[in-house]
Amino acid sequence: MSENNYSKELCTETVTIVVPKDSDMWKLSRQIEKFDGSRDIVFSFKNGTNGCALRSVSRVGLFVNKYVGNLFLSQGFQCDMKTGKLTINRDMVKKVLLDFAKKQQAGVRALPDRIYVNVFAVTEGGEGLRFNIIDTDDFPGSKDVAWLLDLTGFKSVQVSQQKVEQKIKNKYDKTLEKPVGFKITQKVTGANTKITFRSLNTKVAKVGKTSGVITCVGVGKAVIISEAAESSKYKKASSQVTIRVIPKTAGIKYVRSNKKGQVTIQSDATAKGNDGYQIQYKHNGKNAVVKVPGKKSITKTFKQLKSGKNFKIRIRAFKKVGGQIYYGSYSEWKSIKKVK
Repeated sequence: MSENNYSKELCTETVTIVVPKDSDMWKLSRQIEKFDGSRDIVFSFKNGTNGCALRSVSRVGLFVNKYVGNLFLSQGFQCDMKTGKLTINRDMVKKVLLDFAKKQQAGVRALPDRIYVNVFAVTEGGEGLRFNIIDTDDFPGSKDVAWLLDLTGFKSVQVSQQKVEQKIKNKYDKTLEKPVGFKITQKVTGANTKITFRSLNTKVAKVGKTSGVITCVGVGKAVIISEAAESSKYKKASSQVTIRVIPKTAGIKYVRSNKKGQVTIQSDATAKGNDGYQIQYKHNGKNAVVKVPGKKSITKTFKQLKSGKNFKIRIRAFKKVGGQIYYGSYSEWKSIKKVK
């Protein structure tokens, strides 16, 4: 072809592009997501049609302000084109924001309350573009991004993590063992904020919310939590003590030897709900322990004893809770100088 033919029309062709009437480019609207770092971020859109349909998202930009501080993510996000969901991983966003904050003299406080989210995508036709662009009133006369992150919660969480730790100490910080009905007061030192108390098993032990008075109400095991409240300056702190509540100390009402070679004992009534008694006796050089079931007072007779010999005895109650047997404290020894 010579130079004289450059402007010559060689052919003409008419192309008709049909776009459905209900076709919607990406159906974007202003969406502001609150981000405190506890969950992933999800933005919604409607994928376009024909050559305008999106094929993939290549990267996500987080703009600290309109022009500077743009932080790009090339990974840590997923885009479901069919459902129109862009999900951004929370940990990736946290890392980018904290890395930026470390470079600023004001730290986390240097972050604004909002940042812009700009998405770079590729259409089915292979065109690269920023697709989440809409007209807003933020910057009149110009295009703006549709999606923003509200960082007020994130900043609050990060600042709270920089609060001063409280090192509190319980007066009782080891496992305690006390009988049903016993009261004891837990005291806490080292706290800079208000102290409250709570029991994780109120069927076994109750505690005054502010007084710290622990009342043993049932056999078993309970954890008592002491907690120093969080404040604008101090972090929340807690400590705990485990209390084993055992049956009340059982008593012996009488010990008698009315027949030859026999001794009969009767216990005092103890708290309801116990499973029985454990009895220890000493006689004629023998030291033995026997268990007797009974939820109330019991009477037991020991036979074939040695006449004229001393007989000593003591008793305690027991109860089985959660597969573990809890024994009360033994009573005082009672004795008969000579068995009949």
